[in-house]
Amino acid sequence: INELVHLGSKLHEIRLHPNSLDSITWKWTNHGEYSAKSAYEMQFVGSVANTNFMPLWRAEAEPKHRFFGWLILHQRTLTAENLLLRHWPCDWICSLCTDAFEDANHLAKECSFTNTVWSQVCSWLDIMQTPNQLQDANILEWWTSIIHSTYGRRRRKLIGALLITWWQVWLERNRRIFHQKQLSATQVAFLVKENIDAIQILRHT
Repeated sequence: INELVHLGSKLHEIRLHPNSLDSITWKWTNHGEYSAKSAYEMQFVGSVANTNFMPLWRAEAEPKHRFFGWLILHQRTLTAENLLLRHWPCDWICSLCTDAFEDANHLAKECSFTNTVWSQVCSWLDIMQTPNQLQDANILEWWTSIIHSTYGRRRRKLIGALLITWWQVWLERNRRIFHQKQLSATQVAFLVKENIDAIQILRHT
């Protein structure tokens, strides 16, 4: 719907000149002329092929945390958005903040509950928080800004903590929906810290 409204506004601005000849320009080349190569490359615009997921698989986290992070980044989790696409009955409002439509982008980076949990985790572990200069970016652009913010062991630790946070937030979301029980953001953050501590103990045994 948003794209349709945007298209309508663009068409409304166009003024046709009856005595002028039409001109056709191919926007995918610098010279404005069509080429088979540009048409082929155009098919991959907006794809996730250039997104670097390797730091995800190297993060200091359990396999389930890494896989869930992959689902989040590919927007494959069964959030309200994907449930509605499948025509499954659901409450489309986020059960954590009760203030917005629930999709992977909201759950991972916009939800106030998730942000509170993440801030407490970063404070306890004395790790750098994820950059906030891309608050309006999509989840993949946001992810790219995270993995470029640090390197080496610190990056593995940062991303591991983030993936575990996403996992525990997802469990809390399901706890509220399916069991009508809830924990505070501080309690969820403590569960994240317990997970991280357990992983660190395993690494040194």
